Amino acid sequence: MFIVLRSIVKMSRANSKKVKVFGKEFSNPIGIAAGFDKDGKAILGLKDIGFGFVEVGSVTPEAQPGNEKPRVFRLNDDLAVINRYGFNSEGHNAVLQRISNVRGVKEEIPIIGVNLGKNKTSADATKDYVEGIQKFGPLSDYLVINISSPNTPNLRDLQHKENLSKLLRALIEARDNLPISQKPPLLLKLAPDLSPQERRDIAAILKQKECRVDGLIVCNTTVSRPETLKNVKNKNEIGGLSGPPLKDLSTEMIRDMSRLTDGIPIIGKQSQ
Repeated sequence: MFIVLRSIVKMSRANSKKVKVFGKEFSNPIGIAAGFDKDGKAILGLKDIGFGFVEVGSVTPEAQPGNEKPRVFRLNDDLAVINRYGFNSEGHNAVLQRISNVRGVKEEIPIIGVNLGKNKTSADATKDYVEGIQKFGPLSDYLVINISSPNTPNLRDLQHKENLSKLLRALIEARDNLPISQKPPLLLKLAPDLSPQERRDIAAILKQKECRVDGLIVCNTTVSRPETLKNVKNKNEIGGLSGPPLKDLSTEMIRDMSRLTDGIPIIGKQSQ
């Protein structure tokens, strides 16, 4: 697997160069998204492969096993995957210790982002995210608020305008109150299945000073199933679809959200 990853990164980096975003210098703009190194176990190895940044997570406050297996389904003919992991995580404390250990090494380390999730049984999502900001803020180059996974019940409801404004105000306040001079950029990860009106609503909220995050991640996996899918066996499994079948939808959404937000920085999804 790592040989394949190294080849992909090498090809992607061929014409790339250092970029500066969120006040941070990235050695190259190709990073590994959350979901691969969920618990911060492979940060240095992924740097050695050539990734310019590593996004750890999603991380939940308490350890949780995620959904029952099987929960990953390959659509080989489509070069795609459907997953319903459900935020399997070793929890804040275990991941925090690993990132702290990485920060202590003497070799060069990549930009480290931490993707924050909520526990499945939590009754207070805001509390879970605030705790994540407080714990990981001092050790992270950027933080991601993941409210777009389709595999945690009711999580995507936090994208609704009635909920999003209140949530972002609390989280930005928590970030701004961190007892450190360099506050980590706060990014919001969105679902690709948002309607045009929902996208406009979110953009309007993000233009409010108290809700202005530093960037977006566009996008998470989709619950839609394009008619072009060839794999009959697995295409109707419950979960989020990723890979080339998501490319057109994610590209459209990147374009849309950039326009609607007047050019907010976006980390986009790349599908080979």
